[in-house]
Amino acid sequence: MERPKHGSVEGIKEPLPLEQAIADKFGLSLEQVPKIDLHYVFLRHATAEDAKVLQEPIEKADVVLTEWHGGGNSDAAEEFLKEITHGLGLFVAYHNFNTWDDPESFLFTFYSMLEGTHKIAVPLDIPSEHKAYQGINDSLETYSKFGDKLMSSGPPSFFDALEEFADIGKRFATFQASRDEYIGQQTIPAMLRALEKKPELLKKEDVSILAWFGSFHTGVYHDAKRDIHGHATRSFPLSPYLFGSDVFGEVARSYRFGKVPAREVIARAFLLYILQHVFEKQFKSLEMHKNDSKTRKLLSTFSVDEIEKIYDLKFFKKDDEAVSQVIQTKLDTYPLEFSAQ
Repeated sequence: MERPKHGSVEGIKEPLPLEQAIADKFGLSLEQVPKIDLHYVFLRHATAEDAKVLQEPIEKADVVLTEWHGGGNSDAAEEFLKEITHGLGLFVAYHNFNTWDDPESFLFTFYSMLEGTHKIAVPLDIPSEHKAYQGINDSLETYSKFGDKLMSSGPPSFFDALEEFADIGKRFATFQASRDEYIGQQTIPAMLRALEKKPELLKKEDVSILAWFGSFHTGVYHDAKRDIHGHATRSFPLSPYLFGSDVFGEVARSYRFGKVPAREVIARAFLLYILQHVFEKQFKSLEMHKNDSKTRKLLSTFSVDEIEKIYDLKFFKKDDEAVSQVIQTKLDTYPLEFSAQ
């Protein structure tokens, strides 16, 4: 029986760019191209626990397209993934590529799920020589060192510091947008490379492709729906989804999608930065990075005026004890029972 034509949903143009590219690459008619199930998963990728939500999607997938933190789309990156999926072992793969990762980390756990599966795994990300790769790293370095600047002998006024902090998020977002654009441009080539590695997949009725990215990169999905495969789907394994306790990410995401974040949002992200980077030892026991919803609740209780007062106490009056008292008063008033999760 003749298969129904792909993509017969109203509003989706034919032929689908991805399926046309597969037909052209492998000399097939469109009717011979398998049905492509392209599914995006967006998640936080900070801990081993975060990675575990990928277990089921990986098991269902024929091909895994993965965000690649070390600069993707290189022969070395693909060979690294091949060694893992072909069962050479994580320790061997890490040794061969002279790298290592904490066994409790997101990436180590993710690679463990791929180990010995014989899945086709292809990195899909900007290469390390791409200008956005360096721009992102420079932005993150500026972010991490911003506290040192505040601790200098002549710190800026609160609102000047707030503006500079927001500008870091804006620059970061600009480079991430460039990264997403590149990922979109390379998605079809990555899929074709994957099918080239295992051409027997073309004989299947359906081919399942999993693409996972950090939650910052949802724009990749929207671009794919428009330009690559109109039937692409997505999911957020954690529901309701929180974009992490680091509200700086929320600031950057606003800029990424052409919005100006509210001053309250920027100020609360700035407060969290001060607590985590300047008062690192005093508030480390709260483990804010492991208590996203509670951290956000705590931050939401601070007004811009209160955050300005904390800034003044810390950077102009150098009164750390007074800052600690302000924070502790909030915790006493709004007991959130912080603890490691």
